[in-house]
Amino acid sequence: MSSSMVPRFRVKKLSPKHLLPVYKESQLPDFSDASYLQRDVPQIETGVEKEEEEEHDLQAAISAAQAAVATGAQVTHSIPTPDASLTIKTEVYNALYRKNFKTPFTYIRYSTTVEETMGCPYVMDEADDAFLKQFEKDHPALLLTEDHFEEIMYKLEKITNTQLPNLSVDPSQLPDYDAFQSLVQPDDPLLNEPAFEPVFEHWRKRRAKRAGQNIIPDLKYEDVIKNEVDPYVCFRHRETKSFRKIRKTDESSVHSLHRLRTDLETAKVLLEMVLRREKGLKEAIALDATIFEKKLKFREYQRALGIKEEDDTIFAPKKKRKVNDIGTTIKIPLSKLKKEKSPVQQAIDAELARRKEQDAPYEDITNYPWQPFAHRVPNMFYFHVVKGDRVQFRKRTGRNGRLYLDRIGYQPQSPSTEAERSALARFQFDSDHSDDDSEDLDEVWMQPRSLLHRAAEISENDLRLLSIQTLSQSTTPAPSPSPAAIPSQKA
Repeated sequence: MSSSMVPRFRVKKLSPKHLLPVYKESQLPDFSDASYLQRDVPQIETGVEKEEEEEHDLQAAISAAQAAVATGAQVTHSIPTPDASLTIKTEVYNALYRKNFKTPFTYIRYSTTVEETMGCPYVMDEADDAFLKQFEKDHPALLLTEDHFEEIMYKLEKITNTQLPNLSVDPSQLPDYDAFQSLVQPDDPLLNEPAFEPVFEHWRKRRAKRAGQNIIPDLKYEDVIKNEVDPYVCFRHRETKSFRKIRKTDESSVHSLHRLRTDLETAKVLLEMVLRREKGLKEAIALDATIFEKKLKFREYQRALGIKEEDDTIFAPKKKRKVNDIGTTIKIPLSKLKKEKSPVQQAIDAELARRKEQDAPYEDITNYPWQPFAHRVPNMFYFHVVKGDRVQFRKRTGRNGRLYLDRIGYQPQSPSTEAERSALARFQFDSDHSDDDSEDLDEVWMQPRSLLHRAAEISENDLRLLSIQTLSQSTTPAPSPSPAAIPSQKA
């Protein structure tokens, strides 16, 4: 990669979702370039916020590091951090970290919960150690161990953070000994501690020195009032991009507001109706009381004048409960009343019911919309004589889907017989034939083949006009023969 591919300026802030490129020394830009020296903010990514790039300590450390890379000089400036280079004495180190330590088989071994193994969160420091030594000299009769001292200090811290959460904002609210006793529960064993008062005074001095904050420093959060940029602040506030509302979100918010307004208006109307009802009941009760008082005065006047008293005039008559007018007998509507049937009609209904019961297991599939006309008398008694030598066919399917055609009575005609018939058919419509051939023509005309041909030329209406007089309408027609009863004769 060439140096031209290295980005000159940072476009957007760093994010853990974006990958950071790693460049070699040969890919870095020339720091001695005039354009680079004229710019306050360096061209490469520093890994901090844009507002923090111009801090004095950070700029001095970055400039010193760049100069050391370019010239090979020693780095003189660094970012200020708490000094952690101090070491403890060898005797203390050997007492804390003994040489006979054995590596356990498992790194984590718990038989109790984390809260039970944590112990007291408060830890003594140098000031507490000095106070405890002085307390042992001043009060030799009172035994106060380090663990007990830490428990008392932790309880003081916990009660103060619970009862006075804004003490760090206004340190003047720090309570004295008498005021703090009112914050503690009456049954708390802390009040019965012999060393409670001197430990409280020590805690109060340390809390006042810390400006109302906890003695043991917690994570440092951003102070909104001071509005200062502190690099040691944890979880700093970041300017988030405002969410751009779209039409769909606007519509949903408008609908929710409209629904909320409708619900509130409905609730308001219901409350107004309830208030109106209660006011009416109150006025009715007051009116009843006034009427009762007037009736009592009226009764006194009656006694003074010697008029006979009647209780009905004083007490209001009881309201009778409405009773539904339900008759003992069931009234049948006139529309459902049926006329008494005659014996003949009852017999007919019984016969119809019997036939209906007999036809119950059968299904009627003869519901055909077209009803044929009644046949004439000649057609009822006319039928063809079925010849025994009629040719019959049957088609059936065999194995592997083969089709078979079975024939009964089939006799193939000889060529000579077919030729004679075709030659005779030529002279059927000639008028110059002799009288001797009339009998042969009559036989030809009366053949079934000729009769079927001539019958097909006449329509059904013509056949009805040629029929004889029919029977009376009262005569029940006989069932017509099915079409299968009339065979089709083949020549």
